[in-house]
Amino acid sequence: VERPPLCEDCGYNLTATDPGGRCPECGTPVVASLAEGVRPGTAWERRRGARGRFLESGLAAVMRPADFGRSIRVASDGRAAQGFAGRFLPIIFVAGTGSLLAMIASVESPGSMWRHLPEILPITMIFGLACTIGAILVSVGTALIVGMYEGRRVGRNLLSAAQQAACYLFGFLIAWELFGAAVGYTAIWMADAGYFKILESWTGFYRDRIAVGFFFAPNIACYLVYVARLTQMTRACRYANK
Repeated sequence: VERPPLCEDCGYNLTATDPGGRCPECGTPVVASLAEGVRPGTAWERRRGARGRFLESGLAAVMRPADFGRSIRVASDGRAAQGFAGRFLPIIFVAGTGSLLAMIASVESPGSMWRHLPEILPITMIFGLACTIGAILVSVGTALIVGMYEGRRVGRNLLSAAQQAACYLFGFLIAWELFGAAVGYTAIWMADAGYFKILESWTGFYRDRIAVGFFFAPNIACYLVYVARLTQMTRACRYANK
């Protein structure tokens, strides 16, 4: 079913509006919604100088999600966005593997580490694979929820927009992974230094519960920031014409 042209800002039906005029509802110029250059595709999708465009798109998605969302072509097949996300998967695997290896090294003596390295490496690689699969599941699952919710609010199918937005946020997932590893390393250090034991005596909570809360609270905060970024990008596509 062919949809009528809409104002990108408010969703007003522009079918009978003068192409050189303004939206009767919000005053936005019609050309800002229907001109040829509107929603040209992301910098990565245009691919002029792929490496630079890769960094440009990754940073813009994280730092300016609403503006970046206005460049997403909702009607595209999404392959460019999927290719963008695919480039991050090996990085997530290496970061997960290296993070666990560093944590183990922090609690083991160098001699013990080298002796047990053949047993440790497969475990860290399995962990890296689990991080990679987890990132994909977080991306797909959150995009599904946000796309369905935002689409229901405006009566449009926004699953494609949410899925593409989630692909461009894989840089955020890597930053979150490294931050989570740093929090985990800090938790191990605090446990060894006896800080959780001190907090237990002050608060009356078991030290194990304090340690779990110390690790999960900032990670939950990261996920909420991720959802907010994804929602901003998806909402920027709610009245997209292409």
